[in-house]
Order: sequence, then C-alpha cells, then structure tokens
Amino acid sequence: MALRILINGAKGRMGHAVADAAQDMGVVVGAAVDVGDDLKAALASCDAVVDFSSHAATRAMLEAAVALKKPVVLGTTGHAADEKKQLLALAAKI
Repeated sequence: MALRILINGAKGRMGHAVADAAQDMGVVVGAAVDVGDDLKAALASCDAVVDFSSHAATRAMLEAAVALKKPVVLGTTGHAADEKKQLLALAAKI
C-alpha cells in the first residue's frame, strides 16, 4: 500500500512541487488543503503531512497532527525563535 500524504499549503509553489514529486515517487496525495479547507477531515484519511503553508497556520496543523498521531514534515519558514521553540515541543509528541 502506498503512503498517503496530506499536502498543507497545496496551492503554493512548494505545494505544487511536492505534489509533482509525490507522483514521481509513487506516493499518493490523499488530500491537498490550503487556507479555509477542513484540515482535520483531510488529515484523518492520510498517513502523514507535508507542510509548506504559512507560519501562521503551523500551530493549528501540528495540533491536529498530534491529536491524530500523524507524522509531519515541516517545510514552512518564518517562525520567530520563541514560536519555533513551542512548535518543536509540540512536534516532539509525534
């Protein structure tokens, strides 16, 4: 069975690049979400998250991933040092 990923930030340049790379590698894009989409519903049907969204959306995505015990690859940048420390503590739970 192929890995099913959720791309968070799917409409952006990197989201498109991840989708293209996934196809080349035989990874299934189980869901592709962006601002305004139902992240939690989409996450339930996937094995992992690849996040290239906005730094403002990172915490909510990580909280949803922790709740569903889904691993995350985080490519989003722009977090302040204190925010990054908090996010790393949250991410350590998964």
